[in-house]
Amino acid sequence: MSTSAMAAPVKNTAVVVPERMHLSDSMKNTKEWLNKAQLIPLDFMKPSFVDGEDTIVTEQNLMLKGNEVVERNSGTYGSIAFVVRRPG
Repeated sequence: MSTSAMAAPVKNTAVVVPERMHLSDSMKNTKEWLNKAQLIPLDFMKPSFVDGEDTIVTEQNLMLKGNEVVERNSGTYGSIAFVVRRPG
């Protein structure tokens, strides 16, 4: 039995993104909306209790502009996920 590790090159493969997941032109144009976007950090680490129901996310009492979020979380690796909550 061999215990040595072997590295193998990973072949680049094309991935097809479904049409419904394509970003619209307005979403791609971040200069128009990123500085105006108001984002509330979400904490998924501790459960919260709202209206008698267990929830898996807690809103932090903080509001950030979209560009602040990008600046605070920019780095070599990573991603930023957001949820759009519409009125009504």
